[in-house]
Order: sequence, then C-alpha cells, then structure tokens
Amino acid sequence: MKIVLISLCVFMNGCSVYSAMKAPDPVDYNRLVIGAPRDSVVTTLGSPVYTTIKQDITTDHFEFKDGYSAGYKSRALVYLAGDFFSGGLAEIIFWPMEEMLLQGSENKAVVEYDHADKIQKVLVFSDDQKLLYQLP
Repeated sequence: MKIVLISLCVFMNGCSVYSAMKAPDPVDYNRLVIGAPRDSVVTTLGSPVYTTIKQDITTDHFEFKDGYSAGYKSRALVYLAGDFFSGGLAEIIFWPMEEMLLQGSENKAVVEYDHADKIQKVLVFSDDQKLLYQLP
C-alpha cells in the first residue's frame, strides 16, 4: 500500500499546478453585440456544435467552458506550496479537486444571425438551463 501511495505522489506531483494554470479563461460576453459578424462569435465561443438555417435566419448552437478570472489562477501557488511541504502528498487532494470543481462551468449558447451573418439575438445558458446572458 505504501508503494502505491508513493507512486501516486511521484507521478501526480505538479498535476494540480498544471491544471490550474491551463484552466479556461472567462468568456467575454460583451464582445457579443447586435450587428457583430459571425466570425467574432466563433472567436469568442469557439466552433458551433451545430447550425440550423430556416427562412434566411442562421442559428448556431454552442457548448463551451466558461472559466474564472486570471487572478483566480493564483491558486496554483497554494498547490505548489502544498506539494513542497507535503512531499507531493497534497496532490491526492488538490488534483481531483482542481479537475472536478475548478475548471469552469459548462455553458450553452444560441446565436441567431440575419441574412448578412450579423448577430441579431444571443442567449447563453448554464448547464442547468439558467439564463446567463441575453441580447436584445
């Protein structure tokens, strides 16, 4: 049992620090304004999961991770200190916590465009269907 714990500590050492630093940044919903081109939406939210076209209205459906502010990534310093003072044992707690709880939230968005591919409507929902952002 001791060998398993020591092996876990050695191989997981630094994983929480790496995960914290590579966590997604927050999505800037202020970039999604009426009349903005479709390219700006793809730049902000990523590629759409699927697209529908009905009567000259294109609708993109997105799924994306909305992260935390850059200052929130300073938790990596706590992980690093925990690794140092515990000889890596802190990773048994920090890494699963980082991966399961602190990597941002899964959100969905529906964006409608006019015939010129300019934004005409935006709806952003959390994973539990709570409305987070809406235009107009």
